[in-house]
Amino acid sequence: MNLNYLLILEYADSGTLRNYLKNNFTKLDWNIKLQFAIQIADAISCIHQKNIIHRDLHSDNILVHQKIIKLADFGLSRRIAEVSSTPENIFGMIPYIDPQYFKEQTNNNDKDCHYKASKKSDVYSVGVLLWEISSGQLPFESYDAPYQKPKLILEILNGKRETPVSDTPINYINIYKKCWQNNPEDRPDMRQVVSDLKLINLNTNETEIYEKTVNIIESNIVINNDNSSINDNSLSLSITNYSLQSKFDKLIDEYDKMQIEEKVITNNIKLNENEVIVNELVLLYEEAIQKGIYKNDFIQLVKQHILLKNKNGNEIFNYLLDNKKKQQNLILLAYFYRFELGTKKNEIKAFELFKKAAGKGQINAIKELAYCYKHGIGTRKNEIKAFKLYKAAAKKGWVSAKCSLGRCYYYGIGTEKNEIKAFELFKEAVEKGHINAIKDLAYCYNHGIGTKKNEIKVFELYKEAAEKGQIDATYELGKCYYNGIGIRKNENKAFELYKKAAENGQTNAIYNLGYCYQKGIGTKKNEIKAFELYKEAAEKGQISAIYDFGYCYQKGIGTRKNEINAFVLYKEASEKGLIDATSELGKCYYYGIGTEKNRIKAFELFEEAAGKNQVNAIYNLAYCYKNGIGTEKNEIKAFELYKKVAEKGLINAIKELAFCYKYGIGTIKDEIKSIELYKKAAEKSQK
Repeated sequence: MNLNYLLILEYADSGTLRNYLKNNFTKLDWNIKLQFAIQIADAISCIHQKNIIHRDLHSDNILVHQKIIKLADFGLSRRIAEVSSTPENIFGMIPYIDPQYFKEQTNNNDKDCHYKASKKSDVYSVGVLLWEISSGQLPFESYDAPYQKPKLILEILNGKRETPVSDTPINYINIYKKCWQNNPEDRPDMRQVVSDLKLINLNTNETEIYEKTVNIIESNIVINNDNSSINDNSLSLSITNYSLQSKFDKLIDEYDKMQIEEKVITNNIKLNENEVIVNELVLLYEEAIQKGIYKNDFIQLVKQHILLKNKNGNEIFNYLLDNKKKQQNLILLAYFYRFELGTKKNEIKAFELFKKAAGKGQINAIKELAYCYKHGIGTRKNEIKAFKLYKAAAKKGWVSAKCSLGRCYYYGIGTEKNEIKAFELFKEAVEKGHINAIKDLAYCYNHGIGTKKNEIKVFELYKEAAEKGQIDATYELGKCYYNGIGIRKNENKAFELYKKAAENGQTNAIYNLGYCYQKGIGTKKNEIKAFELYKEAAEKGQISAIYDFGYCYQKGIGTRKNEINAFVLYKEASEKGLIDATSELGKCYYYGIGTEKNRIKAFELFEEAAGKNQVNAIYNLAYCYKNGIGTEKNEIKAFELYKKVAEKGLINAIKELAFCYKYGIGTIKDEIKSIELYKKAAEKSQK
């Protein structure tokens, strides 16, 4: 008997939900959005009542026909009993996938087993879909580069979720937040989701919202070929044909048996798993180095690759240790030691392994060894040695080494500074496809390093690197739009790019995004959000963020006033070298903000910051000299300082200078000069 089946299915005039939202989102009001949400939830609730899970819910698997939702593609659906999944080949739809898929699960017998999909897996996906309907955007669309996907998985595992969109009903937000809880037990069932959605009151005729027929449409069924997929036609809400149901049950059983047979065959012919994984990691490493992917991003790739293979770092480390005679394994083993992968951190051991591999002529090991000498990792710092090794690796054609060598020439590391040579090497590396070198080359064009300034070229290069997923370049591109470098100023675009880079962990972008929210640049003013972002960036060590975090506490911006916290943060930023913070710390001591008054300490801090040309500090230092605060009175010194800072355009300094001329403080009386200065200050105040 021929078991090939083909279903001819109805047409969906608006395509997928993803495309529908993309093309029509601005035309949708909340009545339609809520209608879509209810229809999707109702459809999933229906299949769950029939003990079916979808397992592949995302906006490309949902169709729209005349504003009616049609659930599609049950190619991955199975009966709930005995369903288990391996987390392979799923990068494309990461945001929709239950985070539990990515965790190593253990059953009651302490044996590793795969996470079994449940109804709650679909509930999680529905939560993400509800957010997508509310925003009109793909979830985490800023994580568009392939090497960023592992990082996204880890962040989702740690609780990262999309941010609610403004103008979304609070009850709606609460519903999808419950759906995407990390722990499946904390998620509601689909009947509860449907019920909660229907309780949302938009002050409209509710029957228009809820009394829509839900249709479910399945993908074509083709059995016994390489693209086999099983669909349960009983899923249409209007179908009651039990004979057809039993046929599909039989097909599902046959497919499950076929899957078991395939698994046995695969296991019999499988190569050593650890060897395969290590070979894949070697390829990952070579690609990461050649493209200039940051080491931290590469380590995230390694961790996630091991996780996706249902292994642990210790197992792979032991394999590398047992097989270190293979040259290609030496560098990976060194990385495991250096970055604490499956073993304790041991930089000396890492250095020795890099040295051993370099001695055997491995070019990438030569570069790694140079990095160790440059930064003193597992050995004493030796910049001359580092320079020579980078040069040797670059001569052998290692693109990443060219970029590193360029930085040596730029900063004068192990050699004399040579900006022209640095520029040439960055340019060579860019031509060979090194992503980070694009950023370095753009920096050269921006500041005229080794070449003429060219702001258009700066913009083009940052844009190119950003499009290739270089997060620092995404941030720099935002700065181009903000400052009008090589492109017209566009604060909205700057905000979007800062947001994208910030979502990928770029610390400066997190800080700048906070500033945008504080000042309402490219977005609505949101001081609470600004405070949160300053806090996040400060915790990552961004010095300006530490200062502004303190300023928020001092002024009560996005939080309650706390002058002690402000003082502590100003002190921290000052100790890290931020001159603005040193000046502000002086004011804290002067006025007793978060600490006891100490005018001598205030004077010393103003003097320190003034010595580095901090404008407010120069003004405050002049005031101290004029009035003998924290030091002996010195009107001549005060006059000189007021004059210096007045020339920088500070209005209060211009007024003080006018006062000095009027009354002959530190200078000869000159009423004409005094009047001119008062007039100048008044004109500046009106601008």
